[in-house]
Amino acid sequence: MPSPDQTERITRTEQIRIFLRLAIASPHVHRAIGLFLSAMRFIRRVFVPVFTGVVGLAGCAIRIVLGVLAFFKLPIIALLAGLVMVSVVSFGIAPLWRSAQATLMSFDFCELPMVCAHRHFTSFNICDLPFVPVVVPSCGALPPASVSRADFPGLLAIQHRAFDDLVAGSATNSELIVNVKRAEVAIRDLVVLVKASNLTTKEPLAATLSLFSVDAHRTGRGLQLLMSKTYGTIDRLIAYNTYALRVIEAAHKTFPQDDLHIEATTIRTFQASMASFSAAVSAILVEATTVSASLDVLEERLSTIHALSIQEALDTALAKDELLWQLWTVLGGNRRQLRDLADRASILQSVQQYRALASAYIAATVQALTVVDADLTQLREQLSIQAIGCDSIPVEVQVRSLERSLRRLQESSGSDTGPTRTSHGNLQS
Repeated sequence: MPSPDQTERITRTEQIRIFLRLAIASPHVHRAIGLFLSAMRFIRRVFVPVFTGVVGLAGCAIRIVLGVLAFFKLPIIALLAGLVMVSVVSFGIAPLWRSAQATLMSFDFCELPMVCAHRHFTSFNICDLPFVPVVVPSCGALPPASVSRADFPGLLAIQHRAFDDLVAGSATNSELIVNVKRAEVAIRDLVVLVKASNLTTKEPLAATLSLFSVDAHRTGRGLQLLMSKTYGTIDRLIAYNTYALRVIEAAHKTFPQDDLHIEATTIRTFQASMASFSAAVSAILVEATTVSASLDVLEERLSTIHALSIQEALDTALAKDELLWQLWTVLGGNRRQLRDLADRASILQSVQQYRALASAYIAATVQALTVVDADLTQLREQLSIQAIGCDSIPVEVQVRSLERSLRRLQESSGSDTGPTRTSHGNLQS
């Protein structure tokens, strides 16, 4: 006899069988199965070919791209190789070439055995070889070999005067940079005030003030660059004088007292010193000319602002006179119109005040640059005179002059230019 659990399992099995028979016999189930099979056949007939075609097109496109890349493989490789070569030349070979040029310029060929055994080689210079000035640009900067004597005391006296002028001009220049910056900020604030006013010429006046602010910023940057070049010139002056002193002392210790090599080395060092100092003076002159042009543009902006301010002042004065003639003004009316005219007058007064301030600063800057330009031009003329006519001076005097010059330059650069350089660094930061 079956147990109750077995009877329950048999009953559940029979129920499942009965449900399946009824489901299979149901027309709804047959309809659903038919729809599912139809959908699968539709997908197999439509979507599978479309997917296959897309995959084929993608494969064809990939093959075309790979073929094009294979065709342009050689030009691409050549282009990459060219870029690599340019990078190597720019960042590797160019610094090495500049170092080689400097070495050739400062190399003493008489240190080689038997080179200076003959008197003809005592004045040998690498720049005297054919085609060397074309390859080494520094040789082109040297003056022609027409200087037969060296006059370091005279050249150092000119350098000292230039040093004093440059240091004094730089001290004034730092103050002018601060003043131009203040004028720029003041005009920039005034632009907002003019745009919000009821002035008749507020649009052109605001536009001119904006241009003035931009030009003042450019002029301030030019003054800072001029100061940087000035200090760079002073540092190079000290470094080159140190180099000249060491070269002459080395030649004086190596060769006998009356050896021609000592005189040739002194003359060659003197020529190089003149060329270096002349190039530095030219660089400062170019920068000073650029800053002077910027100051001229700034002066034109100020003239335009002044003309617009005068026109607005005349219009305001005429309007105020007409208003005061009215009876209601006498009796206390038209107060709003009078208040507007007073606002116009205060704004114009601000424009005139800032214009006068900026004009004074720029006039002082132009005057300082004009003085520096005249001094540097005179220095260049004196350098050319030094190159043509020089007296024969003993080598000991040349060496002592260089020593005193270096001592004076180092002391002056450590004491006089210290605060100025500090203020210049603060301005740039």
